[in-house]
Formats: sequence, C-alpha cells, structure tokens
Amino acid sequence: PSLDILRGVPLFANADDAFLERLADDFTTRTYAAGETITEEGEPGRTFLVIDTGEATVTVHGGEVGRLGPGDALGERRKGDGLEAARRRKRHEPSASDG
Repeated sequence: PSLDILRGVPLFANADDAFLERLADDFTTRTYAAGETITEEGEPGRTFLVIDTGEATVTVHGGEVGRLGPGDALGERRKGDGLEAARRRKRHEPSASDG
C-alpha cells in the first residue's frame, strides 16, 4: 500500500516516513474476488490487512454490520490474546494488501 494509505490507518497515523516505507515493503498485495471470504468468524488470526482499493463487508452471525474501504485495516488475534475473531468479511471488489 502507499504511504498515504498506511498513514490513514490510526495505528500508523503518527509514524514517520522511514518506518512507513519499511512497513510498506513488508506487505504483500493480495487480490480477492468479489464475494470471496477474507476471514471467517471465529477463525484464528494470521494476518493484518489494509484495504488499498475496493470494499469489504463486515458480517456478524450472518448479518452485515459495516463496510470497509481504502485505508481501513482489519486483522484478527489468536484466542490466547483474548481478542477472538468476531467478524466475517467478504470482498465486493478485488484487491487488498496484507502484511
């Protein structure tokens, strides 16, 4: 993702350019097809994703509760972290970057 996209993620808002450049280099671009599930509710987390282009829906127990777009981040934590995966996300349009 671009530095502007990363800077838009609250977690990285105050990071300097050198850090953001190193972080951006660690991301891998991954494209998701429309309707493809990115993560499943209750699934242990493995990645941190930042949406570069497109849109994803967030569903809980099968009902839509929100949408994510460019600059929004999503990620899961393992059960041992005390924050379990609680949402299912599906892409509406292709493309996301993950790290």
